Amino acid sequence: MTELPALYRDEAVLRQTFAEGLERMLAHHPGLGVFILVLANANHDARPYPLLSEALAARFARLAQAMRETLAAGRQPADAPDDVLVFLKLMALGLDALPPTASRDSGNFRLQFNLLRALRPPRMADARVERLFQPFDPDGFHFNRPFLKLMALGLDALPPTASRDSGNFRLQFNLLRALRPPRMADARVERLFQPFDPDGFHFNRPFLRKEVLWEGGLLGRDARLLYNKFPFARLHGLLVIEPEALHPQYLAHDEHQLVWALCERAGTALPGIGFGYNSYGAYASVNHQHFQQFCLEPDQAYPVEAAHWRHNGGGRDYPLPCRCFRDPDAAWRAIADLHQANRAYNLLYRPGRLYLMPRRFQGHYVHSAWTGGFAWAELAGAVTTFNAEDFESLDDAAIRAELARMADR
Repeated sequence: MTELPALYRDEAVLRQTFAEGLERMLAHHPGLGVFILVLANANHDARPYPLLSEALAARFARLAQAMRETLAAGRQPADAPDDVLVFLKLMALGLDALPPTASRDSGNFRLQFNLLRALRPPRMADARVERLFQPFDPDGFHFNRPFLKLMALGLDALPPTASRDSGNFRLQFNLLRALRPPRMADARVERLFQPFDPDGFHFNRPFLRKEVLWEGGLLGRDARLLYNKFPFARLHGLLVIEPEALHPQYLAHDEHQLVWALCERAGTALPGIGFGYNSYGAYASVNHQHFQQFCLEPDQAYPVEAAHWRHNGGGRDYPLPCRCFRDPDAAWRAIADLHQANRAYNLLYRPGRLYLMPRRFQGHYVHSAWTGGFAWAELAGAVTTFNAEDFESLDDAAIRAELARMADR
């Protein structure tokens, strides 16, 4: 039998690998993306990372000053647009005002308040999905808005428009215009419909190399584990199996069997391990097949795992259909049926069992204003909120009602 890598055989190794990777990234990579990733992981659970606090504060001050200088010169920041917008929001908020992630139980469910995660772009949260494949729309809504850059720059630092002659021509410096989004300036358009581009975003991009936590052989397959840039679970990573194959987010039998076996075998030493999966149309944000790995404390579980639910042998109905499988082949037959019927779903793998939750495609129901959309963790009963008022006020009835909206009818 193939031996598991060390981080799947000893939780202390997994925690140490996580911490050392964060410290190494921050020390060797000065960009916004690494800063945001390390900050998000440290902010989610500061206990394992006490040495990062001072380094993060110093890095934030340097990056903020560099951002102000870049904007004042009328230049576009060199970092990825999503990272720039998140960082500009952090500048407007102030690092000291960023609270750590908080959680509380509400009846049968668990609420989490994660302000930093709220700052990220919504990506596909409001899309209406008709099928498992949907191309990216470059003209859709995004967070690259000028007013956020103005907040970072400061209104007093905005110079008036200046112009000068240069031979037969006239030059104009208009900083406010420089703050606008580039839109499709760099796009090459050949047709009205653009299918999924394998050269678009995926987990093999060179700039993501620094975010790799581990890679190597895993139960006979090549695999890569990356940090989750905006974690909402303990020791949260993204597991990509055979990343170079560029499989879309459409679950195959072999990957299902591998993750089941990995979860079951690793669960002996890491009882808190698990994997979440969002099908396309169920709030998968990247169309490159991946599983969301986590490792809970040994005495913790997701609310969907509670014994009182009917799918676990209890007497209470879960707010939306949920099936618990203890055999990987039976689980796969149910997943294959959903593929055949073109139905979206979310999965939660735990050692020796799988929770399967069919649901409506995103965009086919109207979700409440307090959520950006429910993915695997929310369907498993752990709900992330993005403002303190919702975190305090939401109750069991509100979560039940929201889950019921997604029941596939």
